Amino acid sequence: MGANIKKGNKNKRDRKINSSGKYQVPTGWVVNDEGIFLLKYDRKGNEEQIPICYSPLKISGRGYTVDTEEVFLKLFWKDLKGRNCECFFPEKELYTGRGLMKNLPTKGVGVTDNTAKHLINFIFESLAFNKEFLKEYIFTEKHGWEKEKNNINKKEGF
Repeated sequence: MGANIKKGNKNKRDRKINSSGKYQVPTGWVVNDEGIFLLKYDRKGNEEQIPICYSPLKISGRGYTVDTEEVFLKLFWKDLKGRNCECFFPEKELYTGRGLMKNLPTKGVGVTDNTAKHLINFIFESLAFNKEFLKEYIFTEKHGWEKEKNNINKKEGF
């Protein structure tokens, strides 16, 4: 898997990357088994696919903790060896280059400092493009009853 840049391909692509057909890749991006590519066009209108990440990645859920109201994104990807991976990350960590580089490469996502800003844009646009399709999760950090929230907290969510 080198840094192949594909030029001149004007074919329409199927932008759905899951079998249910609900998740859509945002306009201006291509996601396939080789990774995530940013679409650019030259002055002649030829398409150029710039590699951003060598791991196909999508947002598969969104959740928050009832204790702190911190928001988490559930990401699904294939690591560099082709294994399926899924993990929750604090949303605020995925919108900075430092946070993204702290979290994703340690989990097998192929991204570099140079491409992190584009991956941040992809994650942000994917969230905006697919928010109605994302599974919702609620987490807790404490055990017991909270009067003001009228619910029972469990360590693993409910």
